[in-house]
Amino acid sequence: MSIDIKYSGDILFNKEETAIEKISPGGYLDYRMNNKRLLAEAGANGDVVYNFYNDEDYQNENGTGKQFLVEAIAQMISQGMFIKGRMERLYQEGGVSLLLTEARKIKTDNIKIKYIEYILQSDSISQEEMRKTLNIIATTMGSDNDKKEILGKVPLDYLQDAVTATAFFTAVESINSDNDKATALRKLLKQPLPESAFKSLLSSAKTINSDNDKANLLKDVIHNDFFAGSGYNSLLGVINSIGADNDKANILKILIDKTIYPGEQFNSLLAVVNGIHADNDKAGVLKQLAGKDIGTVEGWISLINQTTSISSDNDKAGVLLEVSKKMPRDENTIAAYMKASRTISADNDYQRAVKPVK
Repeated sequence: MSIDIKYSGDILFNKEETAIEKISPGGYLDYRMNNKRLLAEAGANGDVVYNFYNDEDYQNENGTGKQFLVEAIAQMISQGMFIKGRMERLYQEGGVSLLLTEARKIKTDNIKIKYIEYILQSDSISQEEMRKTLNIIATTMGSDNDKKEILGKVPLDYLQDAVTATAFFTAVESINSDNDKATALRKLLKQPLPESAFKSLLSSAKTINSDNDKANLLKDVIHNDFFAGSGYNSLLGVINSIGADNDKANILKILIDKTIYPGEQFNSLLAVVNGIHADNDKAGVLKQLAGKDIGTVEGWISLINQTTSISSDNDKAGVLLEVSKKMPRDENTIAAYMKASRTISADNDYQRAVKPVK
């Protein structure tokens, strides 16, 4: 089937989508399919003048020509032509609900996204309508880039509602591309989120397979101070899901530079550090921790005990030397330090480690 469409001006179909309701003055539509042709022009009185060519059966608008017109309009709608006027009419007829019904029917993403953009720009969308919009994005759109772009236009105020936030993050997680998924999540960091939404963001971040994309997103999360309270443990959970030791270590260093918490949260941090396999990367993180104000004797002892998980004598001694600079000199801390030092096999590294506390 060969189709050629030329037009000028604004064209609006009627409610039934069986005829052209209006063509702006001086405008026209020239539609050709195989050997059939329809020419519609704006009349002098604001009406529409039709001409059918190439087949005498199409001379009569009320006969077979009318069917050709209906087929032509359906074809143009399927291609997303003259969509603005159509969306305006649908909105006037049935509001957001009717637009959602139509958006779900549309097969191609590039047309569907125009309907969703129109919905998001409308005066008021209920939470339920927003959830339906997000469901359409998640379940009927295939393009990761289109999903990323349209999710970035969702007003963040809607995420104050926990159910709507869940629908939003379900749509984000339907994005297959790690980079597009990370970008969609990064756009949420423009303003503080409710704690529940922040935890959902981190849960979605866990589904990013690329360590680099995940780490870059977490850098932004940390820089924006979005991890207070129980969100800190959720953040540690995502960091722990990073497979590459270097990426994990670098993010932990950024987090430690920002803040550390005492007690159970400090122990949770050390547990993530323990998940680093490479001695050099692990030692780098522990050295950074040793330079901070740990705050409690228990915290220092936990840090010292963690050094024993380092296999390399040189790296272990290097961390203990950093610990010795700021650790408290009470009996229990020194005892823990000496015990950790005795796990160093190389005599030179052992002497280097114990010298500051003798």
